[in-house]
Amino acid sequence: MKRPWKLGTALLLALCACEDGFLVIRTGVFAGSGFCSAMINDANWNCSQSSGQISGGGIIIIFGTGRDPFGRQVDLSLTMHATVGSAAQRIGADDVVSAEVVMYDYGQPSTWSASGSRGSGTFRLTSLTAESAAGTFEFAAPSTTQSMAATTYRITSGTFNVQLR
Repeated sequence: MKRPWKLGTALLLALCACEDGFLVIRTGVFAGSGFCSAMINDANWNCSQSSGQISGGGIIIIFGTGRDPFGRQVDLSLTMHATVGSAAQRIGADDVVSAEVVMYDYGQPSTWSASGSRGSGTFRLTSLTAESAAGTFEFAAPSTTQSMAATTYRITSGTFNVQLR
């Protein structure tokens, strides 16, 4: 009789360790989908979901979504050239390299964007295969919406290693 109870407990523990069909590892990142993390306005932030996509013209877009320390959803999008190397890709150097942050506070979105002459920052694509992309990022993005939120979003110490779709 003890055996079914132990089996039931083991199954319950296994199900509690999963979220949306993916095993959640200690950092809160979904296994199998890669990771991205950063310091956002001086607070740790980790993606709960992340991915990348290569679009025409040798451009790669990195997506990530997670919660900030206040429980608000924060979506991040980075657009860069699919050029691997240690050279920094700078926001403002052309019209491709850009970043956008969307934060949902009580369901209302606030947006910050860095591109062209707005904001500043650098991205480095350190690895690119047919299946994944990895690199680093940091940027400062001014607000594009009227909001009580911060006027500039500062992202530092950003890293990503995502699966391409």
